[in-house]
Amino acid sequence: MNKARVLVHHLQNSRSARVLWALEELGEPYDVRVHYRTKGWFAGSSLRDVSPLGKSPAVQMDGKTLTESAAILGTLLRTFPSPSTENEPSPNSLFWSHFSEGSLMLYLQPARFATLGMRQILKEDGLNRDTTKGVKMMNDWFQNWAREHATGALGEAETWLAGHELFSGSDKLGLGDFMMFFPLNSIAHGRARPNAPRLYQLGPATDAWVERMRARPAFQAALARMKEEEEGQKPAEMREAEARKRAEEATIW
Repeated sequence: MNKARVLVHHLQNSRSARVLWALEELGEPYDVRVHYRTKGWFAGSSLRDVSPLGKSPAVQMDGKTLTESAAILGTLLRTFPSPSTENEPSPNSLFWSHFSEGSLMLYLQPARFATLGMRQILKEDGLNRDTTKGVKMMNDWFQNWAREHATGALGEAETWLAGHELFSGSDKLGLGDFMMFFPLNSIAHGRARPNAPRLYQLGPATDAWVERMRARPAFQAALARMKEEEEGQKPAEMREAEARKRAEEATIW
């Protein structure tokens, strides 16, 4: 089998999902190498073999390694033009591509890592009651701070989508759509438990946009590919650990 021109380094539940979606929209074949998260839900060390910061997404194409979502997506859209996507970002797409990380993820990501950090710290032995209380108070402060500021950013997205079908402002998917999908889809569908309340509220136009994007055949194909690759490349020790956990849970119940 010939190798595809594009190799996507994919990390579960990460920004790399929008790269796979874009490639499916463009109809461009690609290969996937899966990198797995640690028990603390951080990126594993294998990504450091790909890019200096060890972050996802990363794409290898034509002998070069590309990092940073917007740079990767912009390169793919220019290199593999498609009638259904903008080859070059419109002014609207450019704005929303920056907004996604600079005005929205700016608040969502620190809040997420504050919670992960709290969980890690609270596992430490010997913590007294005051320390435990302080750690929880700091996390609560972060969550309230993020919620306050993210609410305004989400309101701006809602206002835009109330008058436009896409973040590109046209009838073609653009860089802004692919970039905005990750934070908005994470809010709508990224909860640890399906029935858990959302940490942030989306307006009706935003909710509708997320569902339209998820319903696109290309997104469904990307989702199926991610699941197939994540399962197929899973290391034996990870499979064994999951089997032990299922056995333990079966014993409890």
